Amino acid sequence: MEMIVIRGLPGSGKSTRAVSEFPDHLHYEPDHLFCDTQGRYRFDAQLWNRACQWVEILTDFALARQESVVVSDVFATLAEIEPYRRLAEIHGAEFRIITCEERFGSVHRVPVTIINEMREKFEGE
Repeated sequence: MEMIVIRGLPGSGKSTRAVSEFPDHLHYEPDHLFCDTQGRYRFDAQLWNRACQWVEILTDFALARQESVVVSDVFATLAEIEPYRRLAEIHGAEFRIITCEERFGSVHRVPVTIINEMREKFEGE
């Protein structure tokens, strides 16, 4: 069982990598919670923190069932990754961090100014 965190700026290939390289893992990311029944992305900044909490809860449940999980998100600071490192430790899962650095363009149309702000605070491992 393993817990993988895939981090990177919007449009860096996180979701694609999670799906293609880890098909046998449960894949969670906060952005999944902003898709409606038609598959349209409907972001609401006021719900972002709650979406992140849900992903952490889902991850905890999956690891408790001994299932491997991959979580993809920006994770600009290393502190944002720590809850997942702790969950892996609690459940005895191997833990890995993968950083994506490609620039494919954001499928969620994140403004370039926001991406640049994220880039400035992005911490290396």
